[in-house]
Amino acid sequence: MKLGETSPVTNKYSGPSLPLYLKKAMEYVEHNYDREIQLTDAALQAGVSSAYLSCRFSKYLGISFCDFVKYYRIQIVISLLEKSPVDCSLDEIADKTGFCDASYLNHCFKNLTGVTPRKYQIDYYARQKQENKNDKS
Repeated sequence: MKLGETSPVTNKYSGPSLPLYLKKAMEYVEHNYDREIQLTDAALQAGVSSAYLSCRFSKYLGISFCDFVKYYRIQIVISLLEKSPVDCSLDEIADKTGFCDASYLNHCFKNLTGVTPRKYQIDYYARQKQENKNDKS
């Protein structure tokens, strides 16, 4: 994601009734997803304590801060998989998206989507090929 772009994840969880400190914490994740993110750092950016942010995050968004970070990163992974060749390195994608390694990326991705990143990518390209074939007919 480029700076200034609004992510689909942020759109899903944003709204006019969302407190500013939560928006700031979400923006922190959006701008730092590629590195290690601590709740305490996001809370500092948002101007609240980490305990308060954790509690309010769950109350307003229905997911924990940690799950939000994983969900956000997985959305970025999906975007990269859809733009990368099928033989791209999952270690490289893990590094670009803040996951410690490809194994942990695989685990989180499968838990969220039900398929591995590689299976998702292969299926995505197969659908694209089929759609292109259908468009030409």
